Amino acid sequence: MSAQALLKHNSRLRDNVVTDLSTPNSISRAFAAQGAQRDVAPKPLVVRRSTCLASNLSSRFSRIDKPCEDAIWDSDTVSVIADGTTRAPMVGESYPSPSPSAVAAKRFVRAVDSHMRSNHHLPKSTALIDAFVHGNQVVADVNRSRLLDTNLDYLNNDLAGVVAAAAVIEGDKLHYAQIGDANIYLYRDGKLIQLTDTQTDKSSDYRRSRGYKTGDKELDNQIRIEMRSEIRNNPSHPLSFGVMTGEQSALGFIRTGTIEIEPGDRFLIATDGLEKYLEHAVKQGGSIPELEAGDSPALVQAAINLNIERKSAGDDIAATIIAA
Repeated sequence: MSAQALLKHNSRLRDNVVTDLSTPNSISRAFAAQGAQRDVAPKPLVVRRSTCLASNLSSRFSRIDKPCEDAIWDSDTVSVIADGTTRAPMVGESYPSPSPSAVAAKRFVRAVDSHMRSNHHLPKSTALIDAFVHGNQVVADVNRSRLLDTNLDYLNNDLAGVVAAAAVIEGDKLHYAQIGDANIYLYRDGKLIQLTDTQTDKSSDYRRSRGYKTGDKELDNQIRIEMRSEIRNNPSHPLSFGVMTGEQSALGFIRTGTIEIEPGDRFLIATDGLEKYLEHAVKQGGSIPELEAGDSPALVQAAINLNIERKSAGDDIAATIIAA
């Protein structure tokens, strides 16, 4: 099946999926009600923002020179980060230049910001959902242009994809949207709370169930094909997870929420490259001074230092801190 046909009709299990944006499993109905009941514009909240983007350390600790596939966009309108997930098309261990997923990630964050600006008259929670839908279409356009006449094999030729998280402030509330394993955290009273779920957590369970062992390249490739063709963006699969690939079914994996902002709150929007450091910091006692200070570059540098200490290439990191 060509990429163009897939983007139009999706896979056999997903052809008839209708994304109902009013259901609790996709988009919170409370947002629509909240927007309809608002009569008085809320007072703006003064916040500080700090952003940082860093590449992985593959050139230092790995034979593979992996390009940075994260992207970040931060403005008074919206804070959004994206992680290009699909390392394809890939021949052997070489990455294409430019990386299709890097292109998709950059276009996605710009599209979200542009759409938010163009729809400033809407309740911001509604506009944020619409912006993600628009961003998915932008990724679809990227895939159509690069895979127009290519048959997908879900390995060397796969759809470029993006996982993302974004937040927007409206009065004393923060609205957020997320898909995949990009996440949003609240740091309040010295405690880190993850507000979103990492949708890809179950993927490691699938690998174990298939009997995968490190170094088994043939099985690894087969698992990649199965996860991309049968599990990704498939609401019928128990281990499914969402990725913005341009497929319509990806929209059902957008998760949203709203939280009231309290003085001293720190909100962190980050790709999964920061996850190991956050886990490490919590195990060390829970206090994260870089987050407390609202210093995103310092937070990212601490994560890089931990990777160096562990002699790990780590992953790209995109992080934004919103400090009230």
